[in-house]
Amino acid sequence: MTMPHRLPPGPDRPRVSAGLLAFSLTLVPLTALGLGRFAYGLLLPDMRAQLGWSYLQAGAVTTANAAAYLLGALLAGRVMAWVGMRASIVGTNAAVAVSLLATAASPLFAAIVAARFCAGVFGGVSFVAASTLAAALSAGGVPNALVWFPTGAGAAIVLTAAGQALLRPLDVGWPAGWLLLGALACLATVGLARAVPAEDRRHDAAAPRRAARLPRLEASYALFGFGYLGYLTFVAASLRRLDASARATTTFWLVLGLSGLLAATAWPRLIGRRSSAGAYPIAVGLSAAGAAVVLVAGPVAPLLSAVLFGGSFMAVVTTMTGAARDAVPRTSWPVVLGRLTVAFGIGQAAGPLAIGRLADTAGGLRAGLAASAGLLFLAAVVGRRPSKPRDRTGRPAAGAGR
Repeated sequence: MTMPHRLPPGPDRPRVSAGLLAFSLTLVPLTALGLGRFAYGLLLPDMRAQLGWSYLQAGAVTTANAAAYLLGALLAGRVMAWVGMRASIVGTNAAVAVSLLATAASPLFAAIVAARFCAGVFGGVSFVAASTLAAALSAGGVPNALVWFPTGAGAAIVLTAAGQALLRPLDVGWPAGWLLLGALACLATVGLARAVPAEDRRHDAAAPRRAARLPRLEASYALFGFGYLGYLTFVAASLRRLDASARATTTFWLVLGLSGLLAATAWPRLIGRRSSAGAYPIAVGLSAAGAAVVLVAGPVAPLLSAVLFGGSFMAVVTTMTGAARDAVPRTSWPVVLGRLTVAFGIGQAAGPLAIGRLADTAGGLRAGLAASAGLLFLAAVVGRRPSKPRDRTGRPAAGAGR
């Protein structure tokens, strides 16, 4: 699917430029990832203290959200075919906002898990639908659409940190944080509703059901999913446990998000010099280094960790997508990217639960974060060479890279 420079308006909406639409799509990762998933890590210390959770319970909440995200990603194609692109983006983004508000409704563990599960399902659909549209814009006249797309998650991390800094002096308890996240998600949904046009119902030819596999990239991306979400879930709790003040923890989160936003301008140049496949292991390796640095004692280590990890972890998505698109024919992109999404989803669903279980042992959070860093380093090693496409029999696939 290619997109014209200006998109047709909906019944009651003005014409929207492709560039403005591409920028507006950053509101989806802002909601689905930044507010819907990553913000939980900053709210977790207060929730554990007030609700009496173990680290296993804390990890289970993230696992429920991540597993639901995987389910949503798997259902996204059917949802887009059923209700169309606009409803798949705007409607599900609104549902994520409602789920965030619902998280504040009850202190019961089961109720919180249910709300986080709903946020994950709807977030998975909205993210896949929006990334599909961003990829089309990238191929049709807005080359930076895929580079801009994940920056919304960094912006959400910054907003979460700023919001917590405002709420903390009021001593209003953990539900207020979720209400603020829900309100921000509602505003993002309004922006999307004004920007995303009603699409026509013409569809490209169906993607092939069979496509080459990228085994090294799939394995690396699964390991990355396992390690990165373990870090984001528990790093704030680890800092608080090491007697970092609430203000210092919020500052860490702010630096994490700002690093992601600032680094977005540098990654396109690196990709241009080394290709997406060459930049991918660098992005994963920097994320691993950031996760490892936080284990070092001293006041500078957490901020260095935030800079390294924040400046690289969202670039992994961009470089992975580019590496996959460069390795296989265009007709295979939907199937290959779908497999990579599944691999990533399995990793990030298993990671927080396993890391939380490890953190409840004698090794504590330090052992859990060390495991996250180790898995990220392994992901960088596995992904250091471009995957050679394989067919269903395991032999090199013909026609890759066209």
